Amino acid sequence: MLSEIKNLLTTLDSVGIAEVAIEEAPDEKGFTLVRGADSKNNIVVFHKINGEYVDAMMGVQTVRGLLARIDLFDISKAQMSSSVNNGYITDITLKQGRRTSTFRCADPKRLQIPKRVPSNLNLDQKIVLPGDYVANITTAISAMGLTGSKMERNISLSLKGDVLTTTIFDGEDDNFSDEFIVDGGQDLDDFTSTWDIPAFQLVLKESKAANNGDAVFAVSEHKIGIFDIGLVNVLLIPLTK
Repeated sequence: MLSEIKNLLTTLDSVGIAEVAIEEAPDEKGFTLVRGADSKNNIVVFHKINGEYVDAMMGVQTVRGLLARIDLFDISKAQMSSSVNNGYITDITLKQGRRTSTFRCADPKRLQIPKRVPSNLNLDQKIVLPGDYVANITTAISAMGLTGSKMERNISLSLKGDVLTTTIFDGEDDNFSDEFIVDGGQDLDDFTSTWDIPAFQLVLKESKAANNGDAVFAVSEHKIGIFDIGLVNVLLIPLTK
């Protein structure tokens, strides 16, 4: 189970998830609910994965911190034990031979993570962006980043019919736009959503890595971006104006 925990934490850390609660899915036996967020709440995870990862709810205040502790050990030889109090794991102990490390877990109720997400989080209306288009977007983001205001930059994706328009705003006066024709065989709802550029770049990169070079995503009725990054889907929270 330690290898599964490490794999999950590595996936979460790749998109900047800082805090996470891992618990048995309340309505599906044999599944684990993963809830977490990055430090700015731009990227969120609220996803059920197959398998039982923990015996009690576990709160992790620093994903990277726990991952660093696990990296001190050979996971094929190390053992993990835990202490439980008031229904959640309070401490984790890692042991391999004479080497031991402890990690104090957080009270999941005190973490700044979502308790629920008011949206349909599946990928039924997914859009697949081919690798060459992803590369074009990445290049355009870099080019637009040479002018304007870093704090005000954003990226918008808008779907109308089968035309997906990407618009990158430099934060002041200039923008770049490009169009992509999505798979005509899909019946997709129109949408427009605007996101933080660094957060968008992170999830786009990991979605591409998990899907053979293509990025796979959908947009919910609440304009939340849902990106497939392999083990979990992560949510890109829209900017409010």
